Amino acid sequence: MNLKRGIILLIILLLQSEPLFSKTTLASETKRYYPLDIGYTWIYKGKFLGQAVEKKITIEKKEGAYFIDNTGAMLMHDENGLKDKKRYLIKNPIKKGNKWMSIISAQSTEHYEIIQTGIKAKYKNEIIKDCIKVRSTNRIDSTKDMVVEWIYAPDIGLLNFSTYILKNKKEWEPQGYFDLEDFIKPDNNQKTGR
Repeated sequence: MNLKRGIILLIILLLQSEPLFSKTTLASETKRYYPLDIGYTWIYKGKFLGQAVEKKITIEKKEGAYFIDNTGAMLMHDENGLKDKKRYLIKNPIKKGNKWMSIISAQSTEHYEIIQTGIKAKYKNEIIKDCIKVRSTNRIDSTKDMVVEWIYAPDIGLLNFSTYILKNKKEWEPQGYFDLEDFIKPDNNQKTGR
């Protein structure tokens, strides 16, 4: 009888530890779509409200679990996804229809959804497969929403960032966009060459 109890106890312990393995797997899901390491650099070009914009983002240091870039933004991965100090930017599992929200303040709640997975996106002269598209919606007033869409590529990160004003749930008014021009990895400080 003691052997039987011992086997049952062992099975219970193994079943209880299974989620730990799942969390590790889930954390690596978002890491695939937004790699973080000191020295990683993304260079973007685009337009916002009709003005040309160029932005260079470099991860400069790590404090605790957060990686901090040259703009002061702080990002980290945990078992739930990729997050900054206020919100999850990508949340596990990486599958179409996954939804979450972030309450930024009493007046601001962002609603997120992974709207596409397995899509193709262009980076330089190459088509990158297995990208994902995330959409955020934030109510401005009773007739308008601010909509932001991000396209993330495996092993590269953010390829495209687009913003819109959605009027009356049907009229999309573009506000701006950024496209990735270059991505530099820290290990050899070389451009990806893609």
